[in-house]
Amino acid sequence: MNWSMFQTHGSAPTDAFEAFSCHLFELWCRAEYGDRLIGVNFVRGAGGDGGVEAYGTLITGDIVGLQAKWFLPPGSMGEGQFRQIKDSFETAIGVRPRLVKYMVALPRRLSDRKRGRGKTERNRWDEFCAESRAGHANVEIDLWDEVRLERLLADLASQGLQAYWFQSSIITMTSLRRNFAMASESWLKPIYVPDLHTLGEIQRNLNHHLATPAARAEMLSKIQKQTHVLGLAGSAIGRLGYYPEITQALPGWEDLQANLRSTVETLSDSLSKSEEWLRLGGLVPPNVSPCDVNWESLKDLMNTLDDLDRKTSVGLTFRELKAEIHPLQGVYDACTSLDQALDELGSIVAF
Repeated sequence: MNWSMFQTHGSAPTDAFEAFSCHLFELWCRAEYGDRLIGVNFVRGAGGDGGVEAYGTLITGDIVGLQAKWFLPPGSMGEGQFRQIKDSFETAIGVRPRLVKYMVALPRRLSDRKRGRGKTERNRWDEFCAESRAGHANVEIDLWDEVRLERLLADLASQGLQAYWFQSSIITMTSLRRNFAMASESWLKPIYVPDLHTLGEIQRNLNHHLATPAARAEMLSKIQKQTHVLGLAGSAIGRLGYYPEITQALPGWEDLQANLRSTVETLSDSLSKSEEWLRLGGLVPPNVSPCDVNWESLKDLMNTLDDLDRKTSVGLTFRELKAEIHPLQGVYDACTSLDQALDELGSIVAF
């Protein structure tokens, strides 16, 4: 976490860090205990805080507490700092005997093993935990270091809360407009001409990812065209059995026909779901899975229709069949690409 961006809002850093930790502690308590939590109380530090900055009371009468220490790097945590933590813990136990869990929030990562002699911060923390367990085995001690605080902030806090404590850590449309307006009146002014703005590949990709109305309309148009192609292919496949020339030239043609019919149905269903999702703007795209199609058999069918087109007097009929069936591969490829596009689009919208 970039503590240089930490906003104290006019308070001392120590007080601001305590308030920040209390914010996360309350969110964590409500997420962790749900209906078992009666409430969370915040303690004023003036005249002594009873070893905690905040504590939550459970319906069983048990207490979970939080202590926050503004021990900011690069200074190291020595015996004196850990003595403060231990004293706060002992005070919390004395004031609230039903304490069952004790969190210690620190704006740092504890130093670990290194060459040479001397205790590391991790060594001192482990010693503190061992001594505390020996005297108070029923109390669980949990370290909320920089990594844990960052994870809690990401998992539990809203973007507004993140922006409140760490300015510029969240990009919003308001901040983008403000920064663009500032740039337009300074360094950008002599080189940016709105009338000359053109849409390039970046803009098209952005429209796609943001699911703009224009991007959705373009995708809907493609789906409708592919649906029309599938309709023609399905009709042509249904007519295969009418021609003995085809049934004699293709052993097992009935299985091929059934396979292709199934393919058309699957692709049509996928396109229909995709169209519905795009129109409604749902958050989760349909699963447009590639279907099990024997493309070698389809290739044999195309070659057979080619031969019949050259050899028979009714070649026009077979030429039309081929023209209607051949786009199946293209529709399949389009559906596969659509699946990837919808997955990507859906993950962005859901986020």
